Amino acid sequence: SHPGPVAPPGPQAPPSPPAPPAPATTPPPVTAQGTVNGCDTWGNNCADNPLYVEVPPPGYDYETFPKVTTVANGTTLTARCWATGGVTYNYAAWYDPPDYGPDPYESNIYFSVRAPNGQWAWAPDTFFVRDKTHRLGVPEC
Repeated sequence: SHPGPVAPPGPQAPPSPPAPPAPATTPPPVTAQGTVNGCDTWGNNCADNPLYVEVPPPGYDYETFPKVTTVANGTTLTARCWATGGVTYNYAAWYDPPDYGPDPYESNIYFSVRAPNGQWAWAPDTFFVRDKTHRLGVPEC
């Protein structure tokens, strides 16, 4: 048998509008905690580790460069980013020849850290986490 006439398709629903875009989200800022390691190459002079107002330039005078505060060895600080500046040493670099001692370290990395008083300040890597290679995994400032 032969099928009867096919009815034309009925009215079609209009196409659905595209889905709205997902709301823009800002990823949370990357921060990392680190512990102040302010001792020199000989394990001495561990107190009064500087947190600077800004990143010190090459050749700065560490005794007079403006500080937000100083912190004790073992203080935990939160870092949000890093920058480069003047080199810091944990040994007597000004001696001729330098007195490197048993555990020498130097770095031109500074971390933007939250000081205990709530201000943001700059901690020299040499007196903080000593991580000039991985930089705590925080971004460059």
